[in-house]
Amino acid sequence: MAQYTAFPASMSSGSASHTAQSAGPSRSDTEESFPFNRADSTPLTERTTYADMGPRGHTDPAYRYVKTEQATEQPLALTLGVEFEMILATYIWPKKRQEPYHIQISHDGVTAVRSALQRPIEAICCACNQPHYFYLPVAIQNYLHGYGKWDVEADCSVVLTDEESLALGVNSEYFACYAIEIKTRVLSVNENLYTTPSRVNPGYTHSISYVEEIRATLAHLHSIFNAPSTDGTQPRYRLITNRKCGLHVHIGNGRLGLPLQTLKNMMSTCIACEPAIDSMMAGDRIGGCSAATAETGAGYYNPKTGALPQEGPDAAPYNSSLFALHAAATYIRREDAAKGVLPPDMYPENRFAADPEVAKAASQYSLAAAAALIQHAPDLNSIKQLAKTFQHACTVNTENLYDFQSTDAHARNAKMTVEFRQHAPTLDPAVATSWVDFLVSLTQHSHNTSREQYGALMQNEFSSLAFTAIGLLETVGARQETIAHYMLKLGSCWSVDHVVADASLAGPKTPDAYWHNKRSENALALNTIHENHPMKPLLFENCNENLRQLSRRHINERMLIKFLSGGYGQFTDRQLAGLDMRFMGAQAESALQKLRIGYKNPQRAAAQTYEPYRPYQGNANVAQPDYVSEQPALDRDMVDIAAMMHCSPESTQAVSPSGSDWCAEVETPVMGGFIPICLQR
Repeated sequence: MAQYTAFPASMSSGSASHTAQSAGPSRSDTEESFPFNRADSTPLTERTTYADMGPRGHTDPAYRYVKTEQATEQPLALTLGVEFEMILATYIWPKKRQEPYHIQISHDGVTAVRSALQRPIEAICCACNQPHYFYLPVAIQNYLHGYGKWDVEADCSVVLTDEESLALGVNSEYFACYAIEIKTRVLSVNENLYTTPSRVNPGYTHSISYVEEIRATLAHLHSIFNAPSTDGTQPRYRLITNRKCGLHVHIGNGRLGLPLQTLKNMMSTCIACEPAIDSMMAGDRIGGCSAATAETGAGYYNPKTGALPQEGPDAAPYNSSLFALHAAATYIRREDAAKGVLPPDMYPENRFAADPEVAKAASQYSLAAAAALIQHAPDLNSIKQLAKTFQHACTVNTENLYDFQSTDAHARNAKMTVEFRQHAPTLDPAVATSWVDFLVSLTQHSHNTSREQYGALMQNEFSSLAFTAIGLLETVGARQETIAHYMLKLGSCWSVDHVVADASLAGPKTPDAYWHNKRSENALALNTIHENHPMKPLLFENCNENLRQLSRRHINERMLIKFLSGGYGQFTDRQLAGLDMRFMGAQAESALQKLRIGYKNPQRAAAQTYEPYRPYQGNANVAQPDYVSEQPALDRDMVDIAAMMHCSPESTQAVSPSGSDWCAEVETPVMGGFIPICLQR
C-alpha cells in the first residue's frame, strides 16, 4: 500500500505534545506552524489525483487512473478564459427609454459591442514584433461555439451604483445603460493564435500570444467607445465599470485537468498570501471576517461580518476570501462545540478522530491553519466542503471542478476550471494582463514546486507579515512587465508590516504616482466632453469613485482595518514582533493581544443586542484611543475599529506577566478541553 508525505518532517515544526509541560520557550504552541506531515494510507488507485478532466474529458479511459507522482511530473498545458463585466452607457436623446430601470437587459447593447469586436483589430506579432490587423474569432448570435470564440452576453448582475443613478439626474430618461459581459475564447498559455498572413513575407503568418490577444482587444474597445474626441464631436456612448462589475479569470488544464496537489498549493498560497494579494487590489475588493476577535455567543457568523462596512460605497465585496470562510466556519465550530452540538459528517469534522492536526487547524484563527486544512484534504470534494454554501461567492471558486470519477450529471458539461473572482473590473489592458499573468504564474509555480519546497515557503516567506506582493510575484515567476506594473501601483506599501508602519507616520499622505497617472488619463477624457453634456455627470461620478478605490491611502486603510479586526487571523508573538503600532497609542497592546493565537474571545452580554451580519461598533462608553488627537488626518473609520479593538477584562486572562515567559492553560470551547498558550513578552 503506497503512502506519501505531504511535507517531510524536516520542513515541519515537529510533533509537539499538547501539554503545558512540553511547551517550552524554544517552541511555544503559539509559535507552531501546522506541520503538513500526514501519511496518507489511501491506495494510489483509489486516491483522487486530478481535480478535473477538462471539458467533456471524463469518459476517456486513457486518463482515468494516473498516479499523483506521475501526474505532477507532467507539464501543464494551461488554458484560461476571462470574463469582463461592464456597462455600455448610451445617450439616446431625443428618444426616451421605454423601461423604468436604468440598466437594460437587451440585445441592443450586446449587438453594439459584438459588432465592435468583429472589426479588424491591431496587434503585435509575437515572432516578428510587427503590427498587423486580424479578425478576432467572435461568436454570432445563438451560435453554440463551446467556448471556442469570444462572446458577448447581457449580465443581469451588473447595475449602476446609487451614486451613478443620481448623477443622471433629470436626464435619466434619455439614457439607456446596458449590462454587458465579454467572455474570451479558451486561451492557451503555451500555444499562440495564428492571425494574418504577412504581406511582405510570403509564406509567413503572424501570431499572437494570449497576453497580446487580451491587450489588443481591450485597446480596440477603448479606441471605439472611450477614446477622447479629437474633432470636437460629443460622445453618445461609453463603456464604464464600477464596483457592481467584476473581472473573473478561469484557469484550467485542458483534458487532463489540474492535479490535486497543484490545486492545494494554489489555494494554500492564496490563503497564506492573502495580505500580499489584497495589496494588489482596488480598495472595494478587500473584504474580511472579524470572527477571530468577535465576542462569543452570536451563534452564527457571516464571512462578510465585522471587518468592513456592510453597506455603501465601502461595503465589503460580494466575494468573500478563502480565509474569511475559514474564520466564519471556525467561529460556528467553536459555538457548536460549546453547546454540545454534534459535528456534521463532512470535512474537516469527519477527519478529527483520524487526524489530530486537522482538528487543531479547524479550531484556530490563523492563515497557517486555513492552509493546513487545504493541504490535509483527502480529495476534491473535501476541499469544496470547506467553502460550505459560499463556494460561488468566494475569491477562489472551485464549483466548476469535478472528480474524474464523478457520476454527477453537471460534471459532463462543467467548465472544469478554478475561477478567481477577487479582482476589480477593468478595461485597462495593462491591469488585466498583469493580473492574468500572475494567476498563470501562480498555477505553474504551484505545479512545479515540490512538497518540500512548498513546506519551506509556508513556514518562512509566506508566514511573515513583512512578505510583500513583489516578493510573491518574484516567487511565482511573473513576467517583468507584471512586476513593473505592480511596483508602480503599490508604491512603497507592499505588506501588512508596511501598511502598519505607514499609519504611524506623521503628516499627510501624498497620493501615489499610479493614482496620478490614472487621474491624468481620466481628466484628459473628461475635458474633451462639453461641460453641459448630459453624460458628463455620470462619467465624472464614475471616474471619481474608481479613482478613490485606487488610492493607495484608501487601500492601506482598508487593509489596516481588516488586520486589526482579525480579518487576516491571529499570529504568533514572533510574527507580531516589530510592528510599529504607535498610531494606536494606549490601545496598541490590547489590539495586539486580540491578534495573538490563543486569545480568549469575551462572552457577549446577555442583554446586548448584536446582529452578526453587521459590524460590531464596540461600547459607546469606551474612551477613544490616544492616536485620534495625534493623527487627525486619519479617517473616522479608524476610530470605530479602535473602539472595536478595546480590550475587555475577560480578554486579559491570556496575558502573561511583564518580563516573563510562561505557558498558561486557557480554556476554550473547542473540543471541550484546554489548549496550551505560551505568550512571550
